[in-house]
Amino acid sequence: MIRSTFFNEKYVFYPYFFVSKQHFSTLFSSTKSNRDLSNFSETVLNTVSDNIESENKVVPEVILHKIGDLKAMGFCHWTPVGFLQQCLEYIHVFTGLPWWASIAVLTVIIRFSMMPLLIGMIRNLSALSLIHPQVQEHMKALKEAQLEGDLLEQAKRTRSIQNLFKEYQVNPLKSLAMPFIQMPIFISFYLACSHMTALPVPELRYGGFGWFSDLSVKDPYFILPFLNSSLMFINLELGSEVGSSASANTSRKMKNFFRTIILLTPLFTMNFQSAIFCYWVTSNIFSLGQGMVLRSSAIRRSLNLPPLKPKVKLEQLSSNFTNSEGFKSSFMTIVEGIKNAHRQAIEAAQNKSKKLNESCKNDYLRPVDKTLEAYMLRKKEKYKEKRNEAP
Repeated sequence: MIRSTFFNEKYVFYPYFFVSKQHFSTLFSSTKSNRDLSNFSETVLNTVSDNIESENKVVPEVILHKIGDLKAMGFCHWTPVGFLQQCLEYIHVFTGLPWWASIAVLTVIIRFSMMPLLIGMIRNLSALSLIHPQVQEHMKALKEAQLEGDLLEQAKRTRSIQNLFKEYQVNPLKSLAMPFIQMPIFISFYLACSHMTALPVPELRYGGFGWFSDLSVKDPYFILPFLNSSLMFINLELGSEVGSSASANTSRKMKNFFRTIILLTPLFTMNFQSAIFCYWVTSNIFSLGQGMVLRSSAIRRSLNLPPLKPKVKLEQLSSNFTNSEGFKSSFMTIVEGIKNAHRQAIEAAQNKSKKLNESCKNDYLRPVDKTLEAYMLRKKEKYKEKRNEAP
């Protein structure tokens, strides 16, 4: 806009210079045309900038996933793997969560559903610790009877141990339930995620979070493998799976073995897709939180769990049931005792049948001889007699 302070006969004063009056009309007309040109250029620039901004805007997700898309891609069969894929699709569609969060939510749901089994396992271990002194006494007597060959004593001690287990409603094999249940779930989750990333499902390419935005490829910075291994190591040391204070459910040898495996885990899992770690890391975080909750005395009272005794290790109380050597030897001792009791019963029946046969030698009917067992016993005895008479 042209401003002037004053006019005189010869000159016109502008803020920055003086011009002659005869050039004023020419200057004014040229300035007006320049102003129109500048307005036009400004309009063009604004239009171009608006177009550029509209092109640079992030385009929202065009492909909206809906129920049945995974089935159309060849997933969601009537198998555990297909069931997990179907659950992931339902969570992703109905909640609107990204795929990484959908995997995490399904993991938490599965872990919560396994809590009753975990609580039952803890109660079983606690009951085993209570009857441990009595079981040890019977085990010692059972081993002595095996060395002496006393079948009656073996059967008696074996029955006593079985009665103890029945009275307290415990089973040493229940301590191994959680690992055997978690392993098929992990394998199914691994196959479900790996199959979806192998295609890949288009939404998985931008369904990640942070540095792992693409769930169909491995972590480019290898943060997830080492984070997962660290969480596994912490859970092992704290005993988070059973809520104990110091990983009491494993012996020293087994604990060192698991430590070595965990430290080597990143070398074998560094090429896993990020989607798999969304399950694995979430499961380990849940285990860590689960262990912290189960160490609370109020929670343990509400769940009818015995209080923790940090100074007493569970492996000292129930080593014959939970560690690698004690559990195996105790279990095999019980099995041998049952076999010996069965063998003793058979021998007693054979001796009784033999006595009956001897008493019925002169009897014409010979009722015992009518049975196949008695017939085989007589054949066996005749064979032994002939063998003894042979020179």
